[in-house]
Amino acid sequence: KLLKRGQQHEKSNSAPKEDEQSASSKCNGNLKPFHMILTAQDNTYQAWQSRIMYYHFKKQRALDPCKVMGGFTRMLNSPGKRADSLMDEMPTVIVGALDGGSGCLHGGDTCD
Repeated sequence: KLLKRGQQHEKSNSAPKEDEQSASSKCNGNLKPFHMILTAQDNTYQAWQSRIMYYHFKKQRALDPCKVMGGFTRMLNSPGKRADSLMDEMPTVIVGALDGGSGCLHGGDTCD
């Protein structure tokens, strides 16, 4: 279910179903949760990609009996560390955009 802007994500407090309990009993006890980090720039195309990725991350995490899919963070590369419209939809950390580097500034083909 896609959420409208400003709509909150629902949290379920219900007990696991019987088939979920049997699936989780088959999990390896040595598995450690991982955290997904998505890098994105502040543009329309990557905003769309971010929405789709976060939607599918949540969908797969709900189906994950071993609970190895931990968290999700979108790392937004934004000039001037500007917030964007997805800040309320998914966990996001803003990082400032780097400049082009000396190679780019002087007409070179390498940007450091």
